[in-house]
Amino acid sequence: MAVKKGTLSIDSENIFPIIKKWVYSDHDIFVRELVSNGCDAITKLKKLDMMGEYELPEGYKPKIEVIVNPEEKTMKFIDNGLGMTAEEVEEYITQIAFSGATQFLEKYKDIPFQNNKALPVVSNQKMNEYLKELGELAEIDEPVRETYYKGNERIDEVTPKYALLSTHTGRRTFICNALALGIPVQVVMKWTGHSDYKAMKPYIDIADDIKIQAMNKFNLL
Repeated sequence: MAVKKGTLSIDSENIFPIIKKWVYSDHDIFVRELVSNGCDAITKLKKLDMMGEYELPEGYKPKIEVIVNPEEKTMKFIDNGLGMTAEEVEEYITQIAFSGATQFLEKYKDIPFQNNKALPVVSNQKMNEYLKELGELAEIDEPVRETYYKGNERIDEVTPKYALLSTHTGRRTFICNALALGIPVQVVMKWTGHSDYKAMKPYIDIADDIKIQAMNKFNLL
């Protein structure tokens, strides 16, 4: 594939320090983003197969490989999904449209933030409120039944799914998906910062249940 060059539609001196501070300087976030990209590529390929626009090869097994080379100080993330087309790269990478970004940066350029952050950071509580609002706007309103006990009294509550969204929801989903994909527990624990195997046990049980359900599909043949 020929090398494709493009230009950003914003002053790179302004935007790349933000990218560096918010993504690349945080190794955990950086690794999660790359693994997430691989998951998206695999999901895209499966969807095309279900839509009849692509036929998965016989024996296809989705996988994401993380290859670490301590000597060269490099990490390679390899998946067998479907990435962006040349047209998508042109649209989303080489012609990034940051509407109003320069004005936004100008607004905060002389304001110091805690821990040398480039931009203000909302509290986790406020972030969760925003996630719930987004979930409601996206109509993620499937009713979810919750059951708990107060003493001997059983209490059943029905809540719209968006009301249960939080940043921790994404964390739990990431862990379950990673384990279901077969990524070793030790690797996932390093990504998430878990040091106690007991804390990972509930996620492992969920991943095991997913694998059992998948194996049970053979009984339907």
